[in-house]
Order: sequence, then C-alpha cells, then structure tokens
Amino acid sequence: MKSVYIRVPASSGNLGPGFDVLAAGLKLYQELEAHWTTKQGVELHIEGESEESLSTPSKNMVCQILFKFLGKKIKKQGLFLQMKNGIPLARGLGSSAAASLAAFTAVEMLSGSKNLQRALERTIQKEGHPDNAVASFCGGLVSCGFWEKQLKTCAWKLPSDLTALIAVPDIKLSTEKARKILPRTVPRQHAVSNMAGISGMLWSLSHRNYQNLKRFMQDFLHQPYRQKLVPGMRSVIQSALEAGALGAALSGAGPSILAICHSKGNLNKIGRCMKDAFKHHGLSSRYQILDFDNRGLHIDVA
Repeated sequence: MKSVYIRVPASSGNLGPGFDVLAAGLKLYQELEAHWTTKQGVELHIEGESEESLSTPSKNMVCQILFKFLGKKIKKQGLFLQMKNGIPLARGLGSSAAASLAAFTAVEMLSGSKNLQRALERTIQKEGHPDNAVASFCGGLVSCGFWEKQLKTCAWKLPSDLTALIAVPDIKLSTEKARKILPRTVPRQHAVSNMAGISGMLWSLSHRNYQNLKRFMQDFLHQPYRQKLVPGMRSVIQSALEAGALGAALSGAGPSILAICHSKGNLNKIGRCMKDAFKHHGLSSRYQILDFDNRGLHIDVA
C-alpha cells in the first residue's frame, strides 16, 4: 500500500428523542489522505473548516492520534497527510467523532492491521458515547448502545425522498458543556415519552409515513435543558415546521438545528425561515442542504 484515502461522513445525533442512541450520517465529509515518506516527522496540508487553527500538527487531533500509535515509525519514515475538513467544528455535526474515526482508521491501515472494528471501538472510547461514531462508520440511520459492555448496533438506509437541512449558527458549543447542563435524573413520564417517540420515529421512517414525524421527534430529556445554551432553539425548530419541514430537532448537542425535509419540498424557504428565527434572537447563521449518507466510512488504497 503506497497511500490510503479515508472519507468519513458527518453525523447528526439524537434526532430528537434518541439521546445517545440514534444518529444519521450526512453527506458532509472529513477527508484524509496519508502515505509514508522518506522524511522524518509529519508533513501536514489542510484545507476547509478551521484550517488555520488545525494547521499545526501538535494541535491537530488527527495528528495527535497518529503520533500516539505510530510515533516510532513516524520518527523513522515520516508521514505525509492531506486533510480536507468539510464539517464545522463544535456545531453538533459529529466533527470530533469523524476526525477520530479518520485517524484511528489511518492507524489501522498504515500499520497493516486493517482492523476497522478496532478503529470504531477506539473512536467510541475517546468520544465517550457511540451514536456519532457509529453513524459515521455505518452510514444511514443507526441505533446503538451497550449491553453487558458489548456494543450493539442496528443500521438502516434512510429513504431517498428525505433530505437534511442544517441551520448552523455562528456560535460554538462543546459537547462537554452541553452534557454538563443535563440533570442526573429525569421524570419517568419524560423517559416514557421519549421511548414512544423513538419507536414512532423508526416506524415512520421505515414505512415512509411522515405525517406524525414532527411529534415523534419531540424530546423531553435533553433539549429543554440545552435551550439555555442555544438562543432561539425552540423558535428555529418551530419556524422549520411551519415552513414545511417534516420534523426538526437540535443536532447532537447543538447549536445546529436539523430539519428533516421532503426532498421535493421548498428547502430554501425552510432554510431562510430558520435563519430568520436565529437572527431574531441575535444570532447570524447559515444553512446547508445535505443528503443523508447511507454508505458510511469509505476507504481507497493505492
């Protein structure tokens, strides 16, 4: 193997009621090309989101992981890295999970082990929760969790008549901060409502019956608390639904908002309404229209 190309999709976690359980892959990518060289150390080229802050290897998560697991070999041979970051950082789109999965996959490929399951497991261990990592790995809609310390996953292809619309405000929100605000215990009826929402949502998507999707995507476990960190969250969700979205929710830990839309709907109208709602609460934003990624992790070798 002379070089390896790795492409990892972004992801939107939770999807409303599926806290730390549900996620979906998105056609927005973290790309990494790597090959050994005759020079010692790492030669890093990077473009895309946050390229200036990530251009120094010692401050780059991918490089840090590669140094940790391949450090001895890098000192002897050297490593060329070309990175393209398409996923906004700290916006609730799985950028950390995608970068980690790209790095651990590169470790497996460059070392000759090619154990992709281990790459996934290491990513989950680093992230602390599995939903984003599994969605980036498998693609499509995923449900995941741990039983007796064993990761169990289910994955389905999302219908082709659905499109994701992501409203991305110009603020960052770390997952750590967004998790700290959550209570340790929740009322039983809230947990039951979320379980009902998950089952209804999965039925709705699998049967392509979207009539009640917006109700199924309601959440009582994390969004009511995180709205303090995302100005206008409720208004943005409501504006998306009123403009024609089938369902809407906080994307992961936020601050981005995911709207699930019919691919033939008036997507730009929905996006503009979400932008206006953020603006009303003092935040500038942008929106992206993205297909769902049903493929997941992609690797090419040469």
